[in-house]
Amino acid sequence: MLKDGELTIVDHGFVYSGECDPQFTYGLDQISDDNFTDDGRVLERIDRAHAYREAHEGAVFINRGDTYTVDEFDLKRRKIYVTRKSVDYHTQALKRIDLKVKRILRKRKFSGF
Repeated sequence: MLKDGELTIVDHGFVYSGECDPQFTYGLDQISDDNFTDDGRVLERIDRAHAYREAHEGAVFINRGDTYTVDEFDLKRRKIYVTRKSVDYHTQALKRIDLKVKRILRKRKFSGF
C-alpha cells in the first residue's frame, strides 16, 4: 500500500516520489490481469511480462518440481503449449534492477494516494 505523497501525477502517468528505493518496498510484478495458461490444463497463470521472460519458445521451466519445455507461445490466444520433459536444468531470465531516487521534484496527494 502506498504511503501519502509517494505517487506523483505527470503528463504520461504516475511517478513514484517516495523517499526510499521503491524496488525494496513494492513488488511490481504480476500486477496485470493479462494471464497466459497452458492449453487443456492450467499449470499456472502468469502475467505477460513473466510469460515473455520465462515461457518463450524453447524455454525450460519448473512447476511443482516437474520440468517442462515450451513448444509454442500463442500470444493471440494467450496460451503456452508445453511438454513435460525430464531435464536437470531450467531457463532463468537475467534481470537487473538498479533504481535510485536522485531528487524529489515535487509531492502531491491524489485521490488517497
